[in-house]
Amino acid sequence: MTSKAETDLTLFFHPRTVAVVGATDNQKHGNYFLFKKVLARAAVENATVYAVNPRAGLKEIEGAPVVPTIADVPGDIDLAVLMVNKERIEQILGVNIVGGDDLGVRYNVCPGTPDWNNNRPSGPANL
Repeated sequence: MTSKAETDLTLFFHPRTVAVVGATDNQKHGNYFLFKKVLARAAVENATVYAVNPRAGLKEIEGAPVVPTIADVPGDIDLAVLMVNKERIEQILGVNIVGGDDLGVRYNVCPGTPDWNNNRPSGPANL
């Protein structure tokens, strides 16, 4: 029998803390608009959002605090949104995220992107 802890997706759908890696204040970049969507949804859920961007001197984006790495987000992260290229995702997952048995990672490459045909997700990191 599957336990409630193994099937409870509450924090995935209603996170308390969200880290957005690749957030930017560049209003001409697509990530800026995606970040604003995350902020809008977080406001509905009363969640705290941290923008993750290593640019020196960047303190906030649209009112959300900026930290240089995902490891600098204070406390537990319920949801991480990774809006970076494949190489950065591998670096972030390999170096910055530390978790116990309850850490789940889903890595997808969007169909139609150059990485799709040669780098389809596989292995234990795909839950």
